[in-house]
Amino acid sequence: MSAGIQLGTRAHSRMKGVVVARSAQPGVLFNLQALRALAALLVVTHHLDGVLAPTALGPRFFLPGNVGVDIFFIISGFVMVHTITRRPASGWDFALNRLIRVAPLYWALTLMLGGASLAMPALFNTLRTSPAEILYSLLFVPYSNEQGLVYPALFVGWTLNYEMFFYGLFGLALALFGGSLRRVVPATCIALATLVVVGWVLRPSGVIPSFYTDPILLEFGMGMVLAKAYQHDLILPRKLGLVAAVGGMALLIAFSVIVPTWERALFWGIPSLAVVGGALSLEHHGTRFRARLVQLLGGASYALYLIHPLINMPIGRISNHLDSAPLGWALAFLALLVSTVLAVAIHIYVERPVTARLRALIGHAQPIADLHEGRAAA
Repeated sequence: MSAGIQLGTRAHSRMKGVVVARSAQPGVLFNLQALRALAALLVVTHHLDGVLAPTALGPRFFLPGNVGVDIFFIISGFVMVHTITRRPASGWDFALNRLIRVAPLYWALTLMLGGASLAMPALFNTLRTSPAEILYSLLFVPYSNEQGLVYPALFVGWTLNYEMFFYGLFGLALALFGGSLRRVVPATCIALATLVVVGWVLRPSGVIPSFYTDPILLEFGMGMVLAKAYQHDLILPRKLGLVAAVGGMALLIAFSVIVPTWERALFWGIPSLAVVGGALSLEHHGTRFRARLVQLLGGASYALYLIHPLINMPIGRISNHLDSAPLGWALAFLALLVSTVLAVAIHIYVERPVTARLRALIGHAQPIADLHEGRAAA
């Protein structure tokens, strides 16, 4: 991995507990890349419930891993604003780059999984797809499956439906306001808040209207506001940043167990915002998680997020068949190890070259939302 651009010398002044610094923003944010690695690993552990079924662990044991999604959404909102500030783009360029970055791997895995479920349904206990549902999945259109869950064929793709919707709103705002972030950020935040208010007032029953008025949309707005604060050099002092990061994570773990998910944007989103804001503060003050393995896992976080269900499913069936608690723990470690190694390999040998090739074909060789010179999984 590239060492990246280092922070320049900054002059600091303190005002009401906030550090105000005047200098160019760093081009590489190591701590956000590390948070991506952590968020992906949290989600993986959340989905190890099937593998660890023989251990008789209750469902609450696996709940904390679900907060990785909220951290991802905060980071996503931040990164879109942060990178467009550094590398302005039109709405079309932004949308095209986001599609190139997100879609190819997701499409490939969706087609592979959906095709296998259609051709060999006996191999899948719960996954049942139709050609129409596979098409909805590929188009990032939410739908209710036969179990009544709003999941695409590759179930973790429900978050990508939100991501692509957010990208669409952000790209539309870029097109309408000529790339002016002074207008784009407020307009996108207002649109997100309006959708949530409409959902709260009208309580829509349809899958699509209820999905796209969920309060979880506010987490993208939180990340965007954080980016604007960071752009204006409003950064917590080191000690407060450490408290925000550690305390925010502790609250996330606690709230994930005791607070229902319908209050997620408040009780999970705000602590996630504290974690990301604290990580940025620590980076500013010189505490950076620069270990090559951590940064590599951050880069491979998208591949890990998508690939781990395909590893967990067969290993989970083996674990349930053996029905042994010690073997369940061993198989859970094996699932985590295989998912991580495979994700890194996919990131290096598939994601990077395919993404670079597609961007070169359309004349967009430089990515629009990155943290590590095009190697991050934004």
